[in-house]
Amino acid sequence: MKSPCCRPCAGRFLFQRQENVPHRITKTFYGHFQAVPHSYDILMKERYGMDQLFDIPERLETLDAFRLRTGFVYEPQFGPGFRVSPGVGAKVAAGGALLPYSGNTVVLMLPEAVQQSIQAIQRTAYHRAGWCLARPLPAESFHITLHDLESGAPSPELAARVEAVREGARALTGRIAATGENVRLRSTGVYCMAATSLVLGFEPADEESCRLLMASYALFERLRPLGYPLTPHVTLGYLRPNGYTGGQLDALRAAVEDCRAMGGISFETSLAAAEYMTFSDMATYQRA
Repeated sequence: MKSPCCRPCAGRFLFQRQENVPHRITKTFYGHFQAVPHSYDILMKERYGMDQLFDIPERLETLDAFRLRTGFVYEPQFGPGFRVSPGVGAKVAAGGALLPYSGNTVVLMLPEAVQQSIQAIQRTAYHRAGWCLARPLPAESFHITLHDLESGAPSPELAARVEAVREGARALTGRIAATGENVRLRSTGVYCMAATSLVLGFEPADEESCRLLMASYALFERLRPLGYPLTPHVTLGYLRPNGYTGGQLDALRAAVEDCRAMGGISFETSLAAAEYMTFSDMATYQRA
């Protein structure tokens, strides 16, 4: 099978399908969804994958509820009084270099073609406001986090916590990947995530994809509870820890608007792309 190729045609990107990680990507345009409050118990009685892995009793977020919760991604960003999260200082030096920051995580690796499309959006952001952001993250590091595990400045205590969840996380990742279920996602826009980073947000493209993603997240919550819900995104770049002047906030707002004007990305991938990984800083991930 040849590697994915891409050619523009009538506003679309066309890609060949890989054997192990099927995917498609099409170009769409950002839209505003009318979010309607709608949540209910989903018991996931359908047989998704082996051993009914996703047949779980947890209350799972529906697509309408997800859109209601994440409507903030369409709001204006970097307004007056914006303050960078103090936690950024553990990951980024004042000059923008990435600091040692290690841990483990479970991610959905993205097809190369999707990474390249996201890199074009990243370049637009850095062209406008790169002097306000940390060192650019390489395109090959772009991923969607399925569930965070442990992280922090390197220390023996952190290493012990990472080791404590390693085998369970690897086993659960393998079981989820082995289902081979497909999920579809589409971007919602560029925004500031938790006052730490500039990200490209994603949402499930349909109810089935939402169920699969939320069920996968719920399974990892049993292993390593985080206490907050899944908000799929790809990090384009981290903020700098030393705060921003009015002119810098203007540049960041302009970067967001430029990126939002570019149009969005939709793609389909397989849960076979789920991987357990470790990292040593926010740009360096290793399969483990």
